[in-house]
Amino acid sequence: GDESLRKVARQTGYSADWIQEGRGEKRAGEFVYGTPEQSALMASEPLPEVVEAADGDPPDGYIRFEQLSPTPAMGIGYYADEPVHVVRLLDLYEPWVREHIGHADPRRIKLMIPTGDSMLPIIKPGDLVFVDVEHVFLGDPGIYIVVVGGRLLLKRVLMRANGTVTIYSENRENYPD
Repeated sequence: GDESLRKVARQTGYSADWIQEGRGEKRAGEFVYGTPEQSALMASEPLPEVVEAADGDPPDGYIRFEQLSPTPAMGIGYYADEPVHVVRLLDLYEPWVREHIGHADPRRIKLMIPTGDSMLPIIKPGDLVFVDVEHVFLGDPGIYIVVVGGRLLLKRVLMRANGTVTIYSENRENYPD
């Protein structure tokens, strides 16, 4: 409803017309989110209206995503041996998805909500992250969800020329290398 739309507009900084219909001014005033350095894993701007999916197909102009149960840790880590299930289905405005996520097959992209503070200021606890679940190898430097010692972590990963892998946090003050 209108109150929900106003709440999302306040939280995201998008104008209500842009959220609802993709028209008019995209931004409703000044809004700062994260840092200029964003990973392909994370959207570079906050989400537009997120609609919890109803039965059937997504509404016209929306793409349906599955939010998965694992909560990758940005800190010490959680054990990765729990079964994975879909927590909920979310419909996102397609022009926003195409602008920020690109034209990857949406069936490859899953949503997760990490916990912890080791990736601040880039990723905050409770942010919705987009994960390409079919990208199962380390390649380009970036932010990945990895299993280390049986724990599911969301960390910055760098593959060095000599074949070694460095996994580190953005919040180096609290989580040094």
